[in-house]
Amino acid sequence: MNLLSSWHWSTPPGPIMLGAILVVALGTVVEYAIFGARLGMPSRRLRVTCATLRLLGLAGLAAVLGGLARSDARLEQTLRRVVILADNTRSMQIKDAAADDATPTPRRTRAERLWTERAGLEAWAADEGIVLDWRPLDDGTAGIFDPARPFETATGQRSALDAALARLHDPAALAPLAGVLVISDGLSTEGGPAPEATWHAAATQLGVPISTVAVGGAVLNDGAVTALRVGEFGFVENTLELEVDVRIAGSEPVRAQVELWMDDQRIEQRTVVAEGGGRVTTVPFQFVPDQVGQTIFSARLLPLADEPNLQNNQASRVVKILRDRVRALHVAGRPDWDVRALRTLLRNDANVELLSYYILRDFDDIERAVSNERMSLIPFPVDELFMEKLDTFDLIIMQNFDARTHGRYLDNIREFVLNGGAFVIIGGDLGLPSADFAPLADILPVDSRGPAPLSMASFLPRLTDAGTQHPITRWLAQD
Repeated sequence: MNLLSSWHWSTPPGPIMLGAILVVALGTVVEYAIFGARLGMPSRRLRVTCATLRLLGLAGLAAVLGGLARSDARLEQTLRRVVILADNTRSMQIKDAAADDATPTPRRTRAERLWTERAGLEAWAADEGIVLDWRPLDDGTAGIFDPARPFETATGQRSALDAALARLHDPAALAPLAGVLVISDGLSTEGGPAPEATWHAAATQLGVPISTVAVGGAVLNDGAVTALRVGEFGFVENTLELEVDVRIAGSEPVRAQVELWMDDQRIEQRTVVAEGGGRVTTVPFQFVPDQVGQTIFSARLLPLADEPNLQNNQASRVVKILRDRVRALHVAGRPDWDVRALRTLLRNDANVELLSYYILRDFDDIERAVSNERMSLIPFPVDELFMEKLDTFDLIIMQNFDARTHGRYLDNIREFVLNGGAFVIIGGDLGLPSADFAPLADILPVDSRGPAPLSMASFLPRLTDAGTQHPITRWLAQD
């Protein structure tokens, strides 16, 4: 608490009054200094005393006429609080520079230099009655915050500026909040398309001036693998195409090393000149797998000089390597929903190359002497499929197939199976109701030498030892 006193005139003296006072004062000095002895005052001390008293009386008269008064005021000093939000998140460890020719240094180092020069700030705060309150900017994941070394634990996971500002509303604080100073690199981990709107709302609600000190540099030499593009499937002994997108944050092009790995084995390393300024450079790779199974492909960007962050230098994708595509021939006696379901299943399998036919026109149409010019359907290419190109398929599926009409080709199918081909018969009203598949009796798991009688009773198939191991029928043994 301080006492402040001041003097003031209620009626300030005008020029005439000031002139009169000056003339009287000069006359008094001359009278006692020169003519004092004639007035019976031989002593010099007596003359000075009389002159002083007359001047004091003159001054008192002027004070009375001008209304000179004194006023006292008692001032009570109130402490104020300024909060300093110190950015102690992991981004403060990033090395960057102010210019291309400058040496990159951690942002935390520049903030610590400001901390070492705090003497002037503390002296100013003491003179102004301000309490400095250091607080962290992170979300509490950086451990114990030490105000004596605010940037030492730069390990926070999230820059929570809006939450930090909201925490400053403290009714129990010893001093009211007068302002906020934010020391940060400006990087934010807060989500949303426009986090600035959230910050502005929090600052407006706080209602005090907010100042910022930026410690982030303009030149950041950081590389990242932003994408690894490759299909979900690949095939043994077939070329697999991969593309790697690399982005460099620095302003100048950088000579970068990009590696392609398969599981724990490095496949290839390529040197590219990656563009700077955050633009994407695409690096193509090719690889021919020689084994089936799920494989993890990884693209790795080797560390650049003084690169601050290595966690974004890699991207991985899981690719299923399959055996070379199974070439399947699917022939159906007529279209129906079962045929459609099987065709859809096979076409959705990336491991199957399907060639499928409905027999909508066969020998009966030809025997009726209907000319090809008057038919919109082409004849079923039975000779081409079952004689010329039969050995180009890995699997033949006959679904509700009329073997009686095309029985002369069954011997070719028998040779196809004996040479290692796969053969599936799916019955129906046209397939397996009679002995039409008799030429294939020695290669089929059922007896096809006689007509199959019609039975309305329930039927439970009995599996052989081979049937319990076959992928199509082994599920029946699980009941």
